[in-house]
Amino acid sequence: MGLLSLDILIPIYNEDEYLDELFYVLTNLVVPKTMKLRIVISDNCSTDRSIEKLKTFKFSCDFELYFQTQNTGGHQNWTFLLSKIESEYFMIMDAHDSISLNYLQEFEKSQLSCEASKAFIGKILRKNNLSNGNFIIHSDPNLTYSENHKFRFWQLVFNLGHNTLVHSIFKNSPRRVEILKKSKSLTLDHLITHSGLLDSNILFGKDSTYTRLYRVILGTDFEHMSSNGLTETRTQRVSGINNKVYDNVNLPNEILSLPDLNFNKIGKFCAYIILKSKYSQQLFHIFFFKLLRFIFNSVSSIAKIRLKFY
Repeated sequence: MGLLSLDILIPIYNEDEYLDELFYVLTNLVVPKTMKLRIVISDNCSTDRSIEKLKTFKFSCDFELYFQTQNTGGHQNWTFLLSKIESEYFMIMDAHDSISLNYLQEFEKSQLSCEASKAFIGKILRKNNLSNGNFIIHSDPNLTYSENHKFRFWQLVFNLGHNTLVHSIFKNSPRRVEILKKSKSLTLDHLITHSGLLDSNILFGKDSTYTRLYRVILGTDFEHMSSNGLTETRTQRVSGINNKVYDNVNLPNEILSLPDLNFNKIGKFCAYIILKSKYSQQLFHIFFFKLLRFIFNSVSSIAKIRLKFY
C-alpha cells in the first residue's frame, strides 16, 4: 500500500466553547509517516468568538480555512466542504465532537490488515450534556453489516436512523461526491453514509474512539443553546439566514442514483417505495415502514438468511 491521504472536513457554526479542545486534538493527533493529512475548516459566519479563534489555528499538515460571508446553513456548509475533497479518503468531523489521539494510527492499521479498503470509525461514544452542566459518556453498540453489498444496503435502509456513521473515514469516489454536493435533502447524512458504504463494509476501531456530543434539547425542533447564549433550532441550523426549506422528498431518488447499486427494475421499484415510506411524515407510511423493518430484522436475526429483494 502506498501513501494514504486523508481530508478531515470540519463545518463550524458558533462552536467557540469547543474550539480549544478541537485545536488540542488536531495538533496532537499521531499522524503515521505513511499518511498525508489535510484539514479543511469552513466557518458559516459564526456570531460568537469562533472566527477569532479559528484565525489563530496553525497546523504542521496541509490546512485550509474558509469563512463564509453569510450563514448559508449547515446543509450548504457541508456540501461546500464536500466540494473541497482532494484526498483518497475523507472524514467529516463536527467541531464539538472529539477523536482519540491514536485515531489515525488505528485507521492506518485497519487498511493494512485488509485486502480491500474499508470505511473506518473508532469505537463510538456518546457524550450527553445534562441541564445541570455535567455530562455522561456511554458507548454505542457496533452494528454488524453484511459483506454482501446489496444486503448491506437493505440493512442501512431499515436501520440507519440517528446517524454517527456519517463521521466515518470513507473512500473518496468523485462520481458519488458529485451527487452528494448537489443534494437538496434534509437528511444529507443518510445519503453520505449510503454512498460511503455502497461497496465497502465498515471496520470499527477497538483502541480508538469517536466521541459524539449530544447537547441539551430545549424544544421540539431539537433546539439548543449555542456558545453565544442564543437558542437555535435544527431548522435554523440547517437552513441558515435565508431560511431555505429542505425536505426528504427527493432523498429516495438521490440514494438510488448512486452508481454501482445495480438493481434491476423490480428491486429499484421496491427500494424506492420503502425509502419513500421511511422518509415520509404520513402516518400510513410510518406504520408501513415500521412493519417492514420489524419483518426484515426478525427474519435476519432469527432465521439468519438474506432476503432476496434484488
